Amino acid sequence: MRTQLKWLKRDLGYVFWVLFEQVAFLALPRLLLFPLAAYIIGKEGFGVFATALSVTLILGYQPQNGLGTGLLRHLSDYPEDKREEFFGTAVRLCRPAMMIIIVIGLIGIFIAGMTKLASWRLLNCLIPLLISLYPENLSMLLLTEKRYLRLFHHQAMWTSFRSVAAIILGIVGAIIWDEIGLAWGYMIGTMAVYALLRFRCNYQCQKTYNKEMAAILKSAWLQITIAGILIVSCPYINRLLLSFYHSYEEVADLVAASSIAFMFLGPVMCFGGLILSIVSKYTSIKQLSLKGKMYCIVMLLCGMIVVPAILYFCGPLIIKTLYPNFGQECIELLDILIWMVPAVSLSFIARPLVCKFGSIITIPIVNAATFVATFIFAFLLIPDHKASGAAWAIVITNFITGLLWSAACIRLFLKKS
Repeated sequence: MRTQLKWLKRDLGYVFWVLFEQVAFLALPRLLLFPLAAYIIGKEGFGVFATALSVTLILGYQPQNGLGTGLLRHLSDYPEDKREEFFGTAVRLCRPAMMIIIVIGLIGIFIAGMTKLASWRLLNCLIPLLISLYPENLSMLLLTEKRYLRLFHHQAMWTSFRSVAAIILGIVGAIIWDEIGLAWGYMIGTMAVYALLRFRCNYQCQKTYNKEMAAILKSAWLQITIAGILIVSCPYINRLLLSFYHSYEEVADLVAASSIAFMFLGPVMCFGGLILSIVSKYTSIKQLSLKGKMYCIVMLLCGMIVVPAILYFCGPLIIKTLYPNFGQECIELLDILIWMVPAVSLSFIARPLVCKFGSIITIPIVNAATFVATFIFAFLLIPDHKASGAAWAIVITNFITGLLWSAACIRLFLKKS
């Protein structure tokens, strides 16, 4: 009995800190930064910032995600005394890769400005947001060790520091220089917290580069990174097409509505991250206990039934409170996006198990199918139906993704049984 209570207390602690991290990572920007920014710089200015942010989030955390997933997949293959060397090798791979990405991106911004492919108003927002990808990716990679050791409170606290710094300095920047100042403040806050984390985790960065370990990481890095970009970029492609065909105001409405919807998905998303962290020490899916399987089923049912119901009743009030100047159009978009919640729940429960125990090639296949579906439905619906077309494109694409991940997960269990 004491052992069971100890396990329950431990599991509740894991869930609390992972949920706390998701609140800091997702809820704080959506509850504080986005509404305050929209109020200070106006709906159009917020749409410009959201469009620039969407461009950078197409890449987002995916460079480190490929390395981080590789670490969690293969750390159990090494003895404990090799762990720090494995992490250090990953960091040494990530730093030059991010520098190359940023340099290429800055060259692209300059070319876009000279050829007038985009307005300098948008590009001036894009520059600091692109630079912020370096500290964001390195910070997440440095914290992967905490995930492996299940020290979720460390990761949660550092994530909250980053969010708070980005929010405070972002708002100050918005007051000083509208959407451009908002972007620069966001970047400075992110860079400051990374500098502190880099100082605290300096031991990882000083470890010797191991060619054998690097080869193992590289074998999965590119595939997982490309797969991540394909899936993560889908909602941002909708925003970019919306800004191309229509206006920044339409983008602002979509961002506000989708931010509220994804905020309610926080518990399911955090449980998905928790699954990958917990199973990282397992070598086979057979080691997943009955209790772990029951947790997955319960969270899946909550995500498919409870969360949409709460969002349906509470979402419109939250939008009216946080975005009082956005009007009924934003609420109508939220009514559409509610339908994506069950599909996203399927993806977040099934995907971690497939990432850990399934074939690596499954990940880019599923995500490529999602990417293609996104383009097809976005081009079909956005030109004529504006933001509502983008919302329905998001819903349809997420249903396709959820079904594909579920099929891959079921196949995995059947194969191992």
